Parts: sequence; structure tokens; C-alpha cells
Amino acid sequence: MKIKEFNYKGFNCFIKRISMGSLSGLALGLKDFRRNSRGWLCGYVALPEGHPLHGKKYYEMDDEINDVPHFGLTYSEFEGDDWVIGFDCNHAFDTPATNTVEFVEGNIKEIVDTILEIYPEGE
Repeated sequence: MKIKEFNYKGFNCFIKRISMGSLSGLALGLKDFRRNSRGWLCGYVALPEGHPLHGKKYYEMDDEINDVPHFGLTYSEFEGDDWVIGFDCNHAFDTPATNTVEFVEGNIKEIVDTILEIYPEGE
């Protein structure tokens, strides 16, 4: 479920809380099922059609971008016409401090800032 949506420097961004009810235990793996019963936060940046990164899988992106967010990008899929990239806060070493809206929003802004450094005109 989306818990926050905002625009940062022209990019649509959002934060979701992923709960156990929204995913199957088999998809998550049992360790994740046991570890975090409340769910976790994920941060996303929508890349509009025409952007150089539009359609590029997260694992194909330059390390300069992929390594920016918390434990790296872990998501890239179409949502409407936008190509959405994102990261999650559901790692073995995550703590309550890494599952706050402020923490995730800060990481999202770092992703956008890095994208703009590499592609200043969306080129």
C-alpha cells in the first residue's frame, strides 16, 4: 500500500509498505516470513517514457545509480507508461531505523540526485 507520494525535482516518487498479507510466504522465503511480521518499506522513482533509463532493468544500471539506495536497487517494472525503479528495506541487517519514511525518502532523493548528475537533461 502506498503511504506517501511526492514529486522531487520533476520525478514522481512514492513509498510503499509491503505487508505479509500482500505476498505469499513462498515468494518471500521462510526467513523473511519469520523476521518481519509488520512488513517493511520500499522506495520508488518513476522514470518517464523517453528517459535514458526507461526500460532498463535495475541490475543493468550503472553501479553509480544501483549502489545509491540502501543495499542497492531491487526493483524495476512498468507501472502504466512509467518505468519504476526501487529498493526495499527488508534485508537481514535492517533495523527499525531503516524502516522509517524519513530514511526511505532520503534514499529516494539520493537516487534522483544521482540520476540528474549522470543525465542532467534526461539525455
